Amino acid sequence: MEKRFRDYIRHFEKLDFDVLSEEEVEQEKEEIGLHVDILQHEMLRKLVVTMGIFICACIIFSAGIIANVLVVDIIGIAIFICGIVMAFSFKESKDAMTKLCVFVDKLTML
Repeated sequence: MEKRFRDYIRHFEKLDFDVLSEEEVEQEKEEIGLHVDILQHEMLRKLVVTMGIFICACIIFSAGIIANVLVVDIIGIAIFICGIVMAFSFKESKDAMTKLCVFVDKLTML
């Protein structure tokens, strides 16, 4: 999924906005709208999963602290680290969304 968005962003960076006809501009607007929708759904999915992971990690970690079981604490910390990895994945998607929004602005100026 990430590779597809990187390729699409490269396509927009190479695009010469001065020579586009009205039909091409409309086609690009529809295509970028579709990509923005897909990326928003992916970001929402990642956000829900990330928050779920953080909530589970906090519950498991606090249960380990209350029960004084070191293994449960380690499992809670490991799950928390997985949540951090998912948060970085969300950040990458957010950066791609920011770039797509810049191209949407360029297309609306035409």
